[in-house]
Amino acid sequence: MLTLSFATLTGVGACASSDPGVSGVGFLNRRNVFVGDTVTISLPISNDEGDTWRLTKFDSSILRPRIRSGKVSGSRQSFKFTASVPGEADIVFQRVKRDRAVNEHRTYRVIVRSRL
Repeated sequence: MLTLSFATLTGVGACASSDPGVSGVGFLNRRNVFVGDTVTISLPISNDEGDTWRLTKFDSSILRPRIRSGKVSGSRQSFKFTASVPGEADIVFQRVKRDRAVNEHRTYRVIVRSRL
C-alpha cells in the first residue's frame, strides 16, 4: 500500500501547494492515485472556535473511508480513504462551527487509475 502526502487544494477549484493536506499527484483541482492507495485529506481547524469539517459527499463505489477517518490532531482534521476501483470521485466537505453548518465547502476530485 502506498500513501502519498503532498500538495492540496484550499477551496473549491483552487490550488495551493503550500498546504500539505491532500495526498496524490495533483494538477489544479485533481489528484491522481492508483487502486489500493490511501488518499488522505487534512483540513485546518480552529479548536478555539469549535470548528470541524463534515464529510458531505463521496462515491463509496470508488473510495472506501478508513476506520477513524475524521480524526483531529492539533489544528488539523484528517480523513482517509482507500481507492478501491478505477474511476473519478469528488469528495466534498462542509465546515461546521459549534455544531452549526456554515457556508464554506471544500471539494477535491480524485482520479483512481489501475496499476496495469
